[in-house]
Amino acid sequence: MRIIWRKDSVVIIGIILMLLVFSSGSTNAQTTPSKTVKIGCSLPINISFGLEIQKALEVCVDIINREGGVTVGGERYGLEMIVYDHKYRAEPALAATQRLINVDKVKAIVNDTGAAGILASIPVVERAGLPYFYQSHSEKIFGFKYKYQYETTTGRSIEAVYNLLLKARPDIKTVVFAGQDDEIGHDLIRKAKIIFGAQGVKVLEDFYFPRDMRDYTPVATKVVSIKPDLFAIPGFGGAAEKMGLMSKALSDANWRGVTYVTASPVIKDLVQICPKGEAEGLYMPMSDFTVLQDPPPLAIKVRKGYEQKYGEWKETGPYWTVPLWFYVAAVKKAGSFEAAEIDKVMPGLEVDTPVGKAKLMKRPDLNITRYWDSMVSPALIQLRGSKVVPISSLSVKEAIGELEKAYGFKGQWE
Repeated sequence: MRIIWRKDSVVIIGIILMLLVFSSGSTNAQTTPSKTVKIGCSLPINISFGLEIQKALEVCVDIINREGGVTVGGERYGLEMIVYDHKYRAEPALAATQRLINVDKVKAIVNDTGAAGILASIPVVERAGLPYFYQSHSEKIFGFKYKYQYETTTGRSIEAVYNLLLKARPDIKTVVFAGQDDEIGHDLIRKAKIIFGAQGVKVLEDFYFPRDMRDYTPVATKVVSIKPDLFAIPGFGGAAEKMGLMSKALSDANWRGVTYVTASPVIKDLVQICPKGEAEGLYMPMSDFTVLQDPPPLAIKVRKGYEQKYGEWKETGPYWTVPLWFYVAAVKKAGSFEAAEIDKVMPGLEVDTPVGKAKLMKRPDLNITRYWDSMVSPALIQLRGSKVVPISSLSVKEAIGELEKAYGFKGQWE
């Protein structure tokens, strides 16, 4: 066939190109969510920690919706995330949960953070028949065995990081623990003592300080007087200001031992607060997986989204979005928003998160034989200069193996 080019051919080509564009557009329209489902949570957004989680959730929801949302009953649904401030108190958290259920008509409570609010809300969410994906380190929550609640937290991975620290620093033979004088502080120190005891490390002392403390000189002075190899602060450090002030106090007291904190602060902020290197050498769990040579794709995607939306990258918030990713994966696998259908797909559910792989597991040490708790792939880092250096990491399976060493019940966690 011979093609003859004429002036009207240009018009025809233009029409063809337009049709291709519209065709492409219609394809995109088919993958764009046509409906919306509401989910919600309450956070301590009166402080920077909670506000960062809220920002990260917004970024993650944007990514999920941009990539087609979730499909249920042949329809694509975009997520609408509703967040209320509970100021780390039970009463506002309960009020927020009731409003989410009764007024906003959410399909699930996803990403609640803070033990007091979760404890108050669990029975209400259960009576409403909704799935509840939360994160807390409180042992009291473990006493609740309602059917549709899931502890999708990084808490267990923190316990596994202790072992990474001890492997990296075999010279650690003694430890002093200090924690905030609240339920979380006491509970995390109790768990840490189990882990370190199993490794033969001697606990010289454990003590507590007020959550609202700002002058950590008494803490630092006490630690230096005891002279442990390691000073560990379970449940502390998520706010750079607090860890910065603690680091300054330790430096002023001429502390020369190893310091480990279980909640990683925003490194850039910490370095600005400690410009003279007061926090140099601090060990902590990795919260920013984008610094790895081969980072998880979702970590990079969330970072880019965060930078586009807010400018300066801060890694604390994305670290606390694990419950959202579990919920989305569960809805996609179940093809349903109903709690009973979601519960069927939860056993052993493994998901990608901005902080690596995460998997739902049992808690045989607490006589919980349903898949309720979670393990997130743990990694240890150390602050050197103004940057963090990755030290070591574990797969999810290896991390669960570390729990078996500490608590027993071999082969019963997965």
